[in-house]
Amino acid sequence: MHRRALLATLASVGAGCLSSAPKESTETETQTAPKSPTQTEKTATAAMSDPIELDVHNETEEPKLCQYSIRQGSDTILDGEIEVPASDFTPVDTGIEETGEYELNVAVDDIGQNSYPFSVGNYDLRMGSNLVIWIYENQIQMGMEE
Repeated sequence: MHRRALLATLASVGAGCLSSAPKESTETETQTAPKSPTQTEKTATAAMSDPIELDVHNETEEPKLCQYSIRQGSDTILDGEIEVPASDFTPVDTGIEETGEYELNVAVDDIGQNSYPFSVGNYDLRMGSNLVIWIYENQIQMGMEE
């Protein structure tokens, strides 16, 4: 019985502490639009994102020279070549920092060439989705991993 009385007293005291006095002002309140992010906030957001990599996997038993390029429209974002050791992979930073439509082009001398159109969205920029090239004995496959 004493427990209920104590709880009731605490509830009424707590409610009194949380309530506020009514405003006596006749001024109207206006809401302003939220401020756009400052340059510092934008930089902090970008620094928290994971870069998009190009992972080149060599699934053969000998080293392979892989030529690659990434284009966005008529702009070349990345252009290079890399020798990937046998049964290994090598990561390359793509430098992709914007959403949009891209195309990955790959050539391996004794195997051939292939192209892969792909889209980069906000999720990909935040989480660092990676482009992947798999080099096999007689083919090149490409994809994007989240």
